[in-house]
Amino acid sequence: MTHKTTEREEYALRASRINLLRSTSPAHQLARLTPLESQYELALARLYGAKLTPIMTAHLLENLILESEILVHLSGGQAELPTTAKGWDNFARGTVAKTPMARLCIESADTNLRETIRQSYISKLSLADKINKSRNGTLDSESNDFVTEELRRNAGLL
Repeated sequence: MTHKTTEREEYALRASRINLLRSTSPAHQLARLTPLESQYELALARLYGAKLTPIMTAHLLENLILESEILVHLSGGQAELPTTAKGWDNFARGTVAKTPMARLCIESADTNLRETIRQSYISKLSLADKINKSRNGTLDSESNDFVTEELRRNAGLL
């Protein structure tokens, strides 16, 4: 029987690896990390602005040390790190695409997307259902629940 790790267990393992790397890396390797973190943070700001919450940005920055290109660079190897703003933007897009919570954060911030999903839910309801739900005061809460569930599904969290 194989054990499937939960999200919480995966998060704890990831945090453990990050702490281990940061605590065992020599100072000169950690000094190489600082400018990379700055470039990465700038790329996240350029691409996503306020769509990424400060907590999610901090999470992405913390996890940067686990990216293979970064590890190779820190250890002195020849890594193909971005050298231009466009390169860093592509790198940031890739890391965000691999992080379901970051995708959810961005999609949740997109009000146009939320409204499109809400309208698709309402358009599928019959007129009688729309009237009944409006009278009962449940139309808004049910449509909001549908939007949240759809965003979570799109982010790969369901």
